[in-house]
Order: sequence, then C-alpha cells, then structure tokens
Amino acid sequence: MNEIRFGGTFRAITGCEAYPFQCGLNQLLEAGESVVFRAPTGAGKTWAVTVPFLQSMLNGRPIADRLIYCLPLRSLATSLYRSVSDGVQRSGLFADISATGKDRDYRNKALHCSLQIGGEKNDPFFESDLVFTTIDQALSGYLMMPVSLPPRLDNIVAGGLIGSYLVFDEAHLLDYRGAFSTMVEMLERLRGLCRFAIMTATMSDEGIRRLAKRLGATAFTIQEEELRQLPSQRTKKRDWGWRDQPLDASAVAQRHDGGRSIAIVNTVSRAQQLFEDLRRIYADTETSVMLLHSRFRPEDRTRTEAKLAGALGPTADRSNVILVSTQVVEAGIDISADVLHTELAPMNALIQRAGRCARYPQRPVGTVLVYAPRSARPYDAADVDASRVVMQGLPQEGLDVDFKCEQEWIDKVHGPGEKQELAKLENILTVRFAVNTAIDS
Repeated sequence: MNEIRFGGTFRAITGCEAYPFQCGLNQLLEAGESVVFRAPTGAGKTWAVTVPFLQSMLNGRPIADRLIYCLPLRSLATSLYRSVSDGVQRSGLFADISATGKDRDYRNKALHCSLQIGGEKNDPFFESDLVFTTIDQALSGYLMMPVSLPPRLDNIVAGGLIGSYLVFDEAHLLDYRGAFSTMVEMLERLRGLCRFAIMTATMSDEGIRRLAKRLGATAFTIQEEELRQLPSQRTKKRDWGWRDQPLDASAVAQRHDGGRSIAIVNTVSRAQQLFEDLRRIYADTETSVMLLHSRFRPEDRTRTEAKLAGALGPTADRSNVILVSTQVVEAGIDISADVLHTELAPMNALIQRAGRCARYPQRPVGTVLVYAPRSARPYDAADVDASRVVMQGLPQEGLDVDFKCEQEWIDKVHGPGEKQELAKLENILTVRFAVNTAIDS
C-alpha cells in the first residue's frame, strides 16, 4: 500500500494546504518528540497536532494508542470536537466513524472519535482513537479519582494514559498551583510512556523554554517571517486603544455602526447589566443584542453559539449585531468582530480576547478598545496593574499591534511570574508527594 503523505491528509481533512510550521510539527511527532509550542489565535494549532496522529493511523503506524485532547473548558472541548469530527467526516479518508468509545468493539475497525465531558459521557474509559475532554477529566483520572466513574473503577483512566498522545491546549489558562503543576508532574512521571504536546497562544518565551526543558520536550517556535505569511496575520490590521473610564453601554453604542461588535467584561453580573442597558438602547431597532456567559444552561449555550456563527463566524451572512460576554469567548469560540470592547484584564487574557477581532482574512481590519475596570476581580491585582501600565502607554490615536508586539507585552507582564512559578517546579518532589497522597487515599 502506498504511504499517505501528510500534505494530502491535511488537505483532505481541512480543505487547506498545510503551513510550514504544521509540517515541521508533523516531522517532530513522527520522530518521537514531544513539543511545547506557541502560535497566534487562528493559526491552526488544533490541526497541527491532530492531523499527524490521523495520518499515522492511515499509514498503519500510529504514533500512539490514542489521542487525548485536553482543554480547560467544556465549551472548548465541545467546539473542537465538532470541528475535528466534521473535518474527518468530510474527508472520506475513514470508511466508518463512531462518535462513542463506550463499550467499544475492538474487532470493529471504525475510527472512534468521542467527546467526554460532564453531560456528554461518551467515553468514560478513554477508549476512542480520538478523545476530546476537559483537563479536569484527564487529571482526575490520573489521580485515580475520575469524575465520571465510580470508585471501584478509579484506576482505569490512569492506565489509559500510558501509550497515549496527550494534547494540552490553552495551557496558559491553568492555575500554576493546581492543574498546571499536576499536569507537569504527570508528564514528568509518564516520560517515555506517553507523547504530549502543550500548546498556548500567550505564554512567555521564558515560560516555554523552562517548561520544555523541565519535561525533556522540544520548544517549537514559528519563525517571524512565516508568521507574517499566515493568512490570519498577513493582512490583519488590529488597532489597540486605551480608555481611562469604565466600559458602559453608551461607549459600545457610540462605536457600533451597523457592523459586528463584541463587549467582554470580567464578571457575569457586569455582563448581565451591560446586556440589559444595550437592549434598552436598541429596543425597536434592527440591531441584535446577544448575551453569553458561563451560567448558561448547556442547551441555551448551544443555541446561542449557533446564532453567533451566523453573525460573527467565518462564514457569517448577517451583521448589525452586538455580543456581550465574559471570559467564555476568550478561547475556542470561532467568532470575530469589527470592534471589540473589553475591560482591562491580565495581558494574556487581553490578547486572547483580541483574537476575537479582525480574525479572518476576509475581515482583517478591526479595533480593540480596553477600558479601566471598576475592580481587578476576579484576577490577580498585580497582573492587572502591570497590564494597565502597558495599555496606558498606548498613543492617543491607537497602535496597530502585531503578534510580535503582543509577545513583547506578554514577556513584560507575565515573563517574571512564569519564571518564578516554573522555578518552583524544578524540584517536583513536593508536588509528587501531594499527587501520591491523593492516589493512595
């Protein structure tokens, strides 16, 4: 049988040609490496780590027993599961595809691609070829306290991690003293027994270097010249501006010209109030005002996200919409605005939010306006203050900010803190003692 090449597999699944950095990652994974890498939002990180695994299956030489794709939030896991499973279905490369790994018949040669999160327990034992899950599901399984299984089955998921290819996406969203340190301890313990890829859009250079060195992985970076050639970056013009006043409905309405606007605030109560204020302003008009936050019921969230795709997604066919949201849109929801209003937050969160503006080659121009918050809640005040200093340094007329500038901001605001937190993990014994205590009990 002729070997299927990466470029052809990538094209069949995504409908696009692979970028050089995606081909480079494929070569590292084929060579048995684990990787820690950073790429801007919209660059194609998900396909860069999933297509190599699928191609290895097609060639009959899987690089791992299964791919376990871990994300911080259920919404992110659900969104990426749908995106990948839809792409695999469209490609026609696999004759039969199953959406569940539960009670899997291993004599059946179908590709199993499942979603395992709270409310969608399609693969509690992580048996599918591709499992999309939350980081708490993966880490609780490693600690032999799986959130989706009874105590008598508490070691099965931990056993399933061995021989797997583990992907941790949006790793910068993890708490260093909790999930992040547990992830590092787990990958250190399983070194040589599993493969992994840790991905981020907003970790500092220092953080990536230290993390890769600690885990014996390759720190992979995209060259600046290649970054400029990515469609998501090549024509993008994203102007940032600072407003030394709280974000309110009048500020949003003043800049809304019948296009697409997003306003992101730091708490649910603020989002609810801003939504109500905007709804009053636009009552009896054609402007659609929408709300999304973390307290939505799953069925309501699904309906809202479907509406967002039609107004703010890559193939949106309507405009004149304003979305009010919280941090839930920072990652994993594929939408873009012409004007994005946001309360001040830590720099990594601000850049994630800015990724929902001027995101697409067909709508590459946008404005990000950052407003002084009423308080730092729910963030660390030091990170917010450091980000405020950078934002206050923006020129009055605004600044066209590219990925290189964003990384300079990240290094300035978060580099020292990430260096300090990762230094604490140089001696993993303290964390390992806590992990062993959790497993033993």
